[in-house]
Amino acid sequence: EAEALLCLCLDKGMKISIHRPSMVVGSSDDGRIISHQVFFHIVRLLAGFYTKGIQPNLSSFKLDTIPVDFVAKAIVASVNNQDSVGKFFNICSGKTLAPTLGEIQSLAQQAFVRYNVAIPKLHQFPIFLFSAVLGGYKMIAGLKYKKRLEILQQLLAYAQYVQPFENTKSLEIYKK
Repeated sequence: EAEALLCLCLDKGMKISIHRPSMVVGSSDDGRIISHQVFFHIVRLLAGFYTKGIQPNLSSFKLDTIPVDFVAKAIVASVNNQDSVGKFFNICSGKTLAPTLGEIQSLAQQAFVRYNVAIPKLHQFPIFLFSAVLGGYKMIAGLKYKKRLEILQQLLAYAQYVQPFENTKSLEIYKK
């Protein structure tokens, strides 16, 4: 809906561009994130907190994330470039730079250890086996864990989807 409205504005001669960031995360400087962001829950999930260390093996799946300061710089670069008027930009890591969930998991574990946060020992299983057990586990889990397991189900569905994020054209404009 928002893009349709902006297209109407373009038709009326307004000088705008549309930016579509992927999952915006913390600063590229220190990696800090706000605790209530979706990414925080994904990190805790990958570290094993929500499943007591039992989880699907998602290590090879990619998650397109982009640091908040990169998003800000991309928008500023676009505003300062007349060639960006009327264009759509995917602000994302893209196919080649998006980290795998295994890389995110490793970084999360290192960070928790560095800050003396005890993390559960991980036990990874093939996705098909884990998914089969997940439904039964949700039936006996308390409300708090049911919500967290729903996040896991969403992540499983998302991770198995081949992500089409492409940022080649966006990068061309930002380099000008």
